[in-house]
Amino acid sequence: MLRTINRQRKLLTSSLTANHYIEGFIVKLEIYNMKKLNLILHLLALLLFATSCGKQDPPQEELLYEIELLYQPHPDSAMLILDTLNVSVLSEKERAHYCLLRARTNQISLKFNAETDSLLNEAENYYANSNEYYFTALTYWTQALEAGLTRKSSDVLLDYKQKALQSIEKCKRVDKRINPNNIKTLKYNIYFRLGLQYCDSHHYREGLEHLRKAERFFDETDDYNYHALTTITMGLAFLRCHQHDSSLYYFDKGLVSAEKTGDKAMLAQYYQSVSQYYIYRYDRGLYKDENEGIALLRKSISLDNQCLALLDETDDRHRKKLYGDVACYDLAQVYYKLGEYDTTIFYASKITSDPDACFYLFKSYSAIGDRENAMVYAEKYMNKMQNIDNTQLAFDEIKEEYDLQMQQQRLESEHHVKRLRLYLLITALLIVLLVLWISITRYRKNKEIEVLEIKNSQYQTLIQSVATIYKNKRDNRLQQIIRQFNSTYPEALNDLNATYPELNDTEQKIIVLSFLGFRIKEEADLLGLSENTIRQYRSNANKKAGSNPISDII
Repeated sequence: MLRTINRQRKLLTSSLTANHYIEGFIVKLEIYNMKKLNLILHLLALLLFATSCGKQDPPQEELLYEIELLYQPHPDSAMLILDTLNVSVLSEKERAHYCLLRARTNQISLKFNAETDSLLNEAENYYANSNEYYFTALTYWTQALEAGLTRKSSDVLLDYKQKALQSIEKCKRVDKRINPNNIKTLKYNIYFRLGLQYCDSHHYREGLEHLRKAERFFDETDDYNYHALTTITMGLAFLRCHQHDSSLYYFDKGLVSAEKTGDKAMLAQYYQSVSQYYIYRYDRGLYKDENEGIALLRKSISLDNQCLALLDETDDRHRKKLYGDVACYDLAQVYYKLGEYDTTIFYASKITSDPDACFYLFKSYSAIGDRENAMVYAEKYMNKMQNIDNTQLAFDEIKEEYDLQMQQQRLESEHHVKRLRLYLLITALLIVLLVLWISITRYRKNKEIEVLEIKNSQYQTLIQSVATIYKNKRDNRLQQIIRQFNSTYPEALNDLNATYPELNDTEQKIIVLSFLGFRIKEEADLLGLSENTIRQYRSNANKKAGSNPISDII
């Protein structure tokens, strides 16, 4: 019967195991097939899910996380699904997520409208007071990108980026449905953009602090585009910090990454940045003689021309203008330093929106005697510099406020660490005291047991000796027994006399004999008295000294 039951158990176990593997295979097969589905089937599945959810009004959170995976590669499809959602049944948390997804989808689709600002404000109102730091950081980051795309002031951009950084640095645990790589990518993109803005505002050391973190991440992930941008910017920042070797080191790293991208606009940025390196060396007088100084300027011109030639071959109009304007400005200032004022005017006239270009136009027109144009560009230069000063002041105020907040956070963190260390120290001290107390208690108990064992051994030896003396039947047995007792417990009788002085000699002997285990009959034999008399002595001794005074004394 028992064998049958065991056989049935094994069959059941093997059946369950087989079912488990079959289910696992089916799940893997389904995942494989899902990956092979095209966008239309995926969209239909999401639409069906949205329709069923709309009928039953369950939580929409799962659908929102599905859209989280869809909106970046296919923003139009994501927006179509978002339009089908019944917003009225969403919880406050789901509505904040919905607003954030819709705003980001608008942003990716390059739809700049009032709706995006409204959606982001609603998302911010919820996430700013929650502990969902990833979505809080993503909201501020989206607001920063929106502010940049709509050309808001740099202080607004800085404020959003700093809030995004503060939130993402608090992000320790997130929903399992969020890809951990998304968190890291967001974190280091914030470091990268914040570092760029600090460098653009001439806060190079603060910028380098953020760019170093971003550079390591982009290098590890082989993101050559962002790595090239980061290292080239770091090269320029180190140049402004007078660290020329570090500057060249990061320029070289930037060239390697730029060549791996195959992006001509990126290579153009590299040449334009290295051009600034030679201009900087000339301005700082880092050359031996005048000929070497002029060679530095000619090298800068060659690099800027290479930059412009590469930009002519690219279709990226934004970067063509961005890097082209910087190259024209570099050429304008180099030709001014060489005294070639007509060429200076040629390049500076292409970028009159730049206040420094207006400055070189003013100086060049003054040099060739065109006083009218010189005054026009002098006025433009002063107006633009005033606007820049106001912007820089607002930026510095935001930066100062952020630095103060970060300092407070660091102090709070340090206080927390100190409190934690104190608690750990107190705990360790309590543990040490507990261990010490346990050790001392054990030691005392062991010593007590050891003393008791010694006393017991002495007592047993004494009993054996006394028993041998008693069996000998000699006349002086009593004296020998008392002598043996005194040799074992030398101070016992003296302590007994001192403690109980009212005891007479016979009562003391009877107490000793009782302690040694003698019976009344044996005590009568040793003392030469009747048993009744012994009983009377025992009774008197008990009244005076208790039942066993010797044990109490020794």
